Amino acid sequence: MAFHDLPRRPRHASAALALSLAAAFALALASAPAGAKKPKKSAEEPDIADYSDDALAKRFQLPLTEVGYLVVDARTGQVLEQRQAKDGFVPASTIKVVSTVAALVVLGHEHRFQTELLATGAVANGTLAGDLFLKGGGDPMLTSDDFESMAQQLRAKGVTRVGGRFVYDSSAYVTAKAIDAEYEESAAYNPGIAALSVNFNVLQLKWEREKKGETRYRFAAQTDNHELDVNYLKAEPAQPGTTGPYGLAYRDDAKSPTWLVIPAKRPKGEIRVPVKRPDFNAAYVFRKAAEKHGIALPEPVAGAAPDAANPLVRLISKPLPDIVYRTQRFSNNMSAEMLSLAAARKLTGRTLDLAAAGQVVSGWLKEKISGVDWTGLNLRNGSGLTKDSRISPEQMVAVLRYAQKLAIGNQIYADLLRRYNVGKVESEEEYGHEEGSRQNGREKGAKRGVEIKAKTGTVNYSRGVVGYLHTGKGRDVVFAVFISDYKQREAMQKQGQAWKEPPVRWWLSRSREFQRALVKRWAEKL
Repeated sequence: MAFHDLPRRPRHASAALALSLAAAFALALASAPAGAKKPKKSAEEPDIADYSDDALAKRFQLPLTEVGYLVVDARTGQVLEQRQAKDGFVPASTIKVVSTVAALVVLGHEHRFQTELLATGAVANGTLAGDLFLKGGGDPMLTSDDFESMAQQLRAKGVTRVGGRFVYDSSAYVTAKAIDAEYEESAAYNPGIAALSVNFNVLQLKWEREKKGETRYRFAAQTDNHELDVNYLKAEPAQPGTTGPYGLAYRDDAKSPTWLVIPAKRPKGEIRVPVKRPDFNAAYVFRKAAEKHGIALPEPVAGAAPDAANPLVRLISKPLPDIVYRTQRFSNNMSAEMLSLAAARKLTGRTLDLAAAGQVVSGWLKEKISGVDWTGLNLRNGSGLTKDSRISPEQMVAVLRYAQKLAIGNQIYADLLRRYNVGKVESEEEYGHEEGSRQNGREKGAKRGVEIKAKTGTVNYSRGVVGYLHTGKGRDVVFAVFISDYKQREAMQKQGQAWKEPPVRWWLSRSREFQRALVKRWAEKL
């Protein structure tokens, strides 16, 4: 089987091919940083075929005090295996399970988000004699392609210019410059959040070194289909001695925000950068789309659309289950935060920030799912991009079992998680209940291999995987496993160590293989 970090791209990236368990072990051991002590096989050391906790801890050099898991029978809830199941761990991106379950239940699986163009005043001779409002409704999947479509519809209504203001309205949520200020400001997975957001709040920064030695930079709002230049941002070479992850540093100037680019070895290239002013950026991108379709708009300004404004164009989002699937599939932090904010707003009727929304969702969980010890549950946001959230294996399994019972159209929640294969063990069960019938897209008579539908999560010195497993003996189980090393994390922060540095990557590699081996054990023995 293979768990790997899912791409956080604004475009649909294809998944990497899965590695076998044995190959993954070899890969993990080969990737040890220089000077790191690699595990050695000896007569005293148990063979890797021994999947006991003690053997795995020795093999992967991880103390069992850092490990917590719970495995239960999906039908009865019978505890099959557990270790420190009540202890709180850093969930990382596995918390997206909680955010998406809350969104599906609170908003309803038929919910769709709306992005609107509204106006005050009438249209005459191509001119809107009033203000044009671009109002965000929290659509996490809104793209610049959608803006092109909205601009075309606006042009079809006869609008070629606006006599008043062009106003962007993102009042549904509290706008944030980043998901978590402790993470790198140049990381594309840590963008700003607003009710009006586009292209997952990332831009492409492109550079090309010209013949005279100077480097030309430009920003683009980019999808697979279109590209729009974004000119409100600047980029310039960083001064000698400037340091920053991803070769970037940010200078936050309200009039002219600038990315400082540490000179790259390649003469030409591009990198994704996070948007720090997501609502303004979205309005700017829409203005460029409108310009492309023959509509002149003034500079965007922030404001709120009046209740009396007339709707001109309304864009309806994809169905919520589709949004949930893509959020999980690509582990997109921005999308998960938007879903958490939407659920919290529906529950409270208030405009909340990320931390407050996390607390509302955790309170909703405690009321919705009974018979669980919720002590220690702490959701600091909806994406898991934080070191401060905590959830226990027992609490996560309770959420997964609750989600198991949800009616989501013709789907179940497990269908919205990513599917993985585990080894070559096959179940004695067959797909389908009647001759010629299909279940999960396979005909009766086909062997149902061991499979897992799961969500992974990784932050510095914390790793988790949670989900549903169909074992080789035909049993369906629900599981959650977390590994967190708080001491290493604290030491890393004090030293200013980056997550890409060898010690961090080596720890994550070992923890990942430990979890793979656990799931392999459950797949074969339960």
